[in-house]
Amino acid sequence: GKLLSGVAKAKVTLLFASGGHFAGCVFQGREKVRSKTFHRYVIRAKAGTRQAVRDAMGGGSVPKSAGSSIRRHNEEALQRDINDLLEAWRGDLGESALVFVHAPGTVNKASLFGSGALSHKDPRVRGVPFATRRPTLSELNRVHSLLLGIHPDTPEPP
Repeated sequence: GKLLSGVAKAKVTLLFASGGHFAGCVFQGREKVRSKTFHRYVIRAKAGTRQAVRDAMGGGSVPKSAGSSIRRHNEEALQRDINDLLEAWRGDLGESALVFVHAPGTVNKASLFGSGALSHKDPRVRGVPFATRRPTLSELNRVHSLLLGIHPDTPEPP
């Protein structure tokens, strides 16, 4: 309520990571300052789990198929891409009044908080208080509108 209405014109960042998808966007009021999305093939078809999760369950043996190797490589590449982006956005992250994060699971959380550009202990970092869909730019726009109470037919406050 009151806190979110106070940041209606401030810089707000949204970062979502889930299932090999990443979407990030920095808003200044209603305007998008910058945005970026990534997708990598990391989920095992039909099993619905990340390759790293499957490897951890395997005990002493891990799958050695071509697909598993590609998924392992893509997990590393996705992590690297997210870290590079967060480093490039370090200034915007520092200027943001709030940073909303949606990253279910340890691998997704590590991808956002592992680079050092963002800390889970930062009081500006918040979870999204409702269900979200796949991390896409349109989903970030939807969540931003809901979080800040911005509706397309509502005039901008003075």
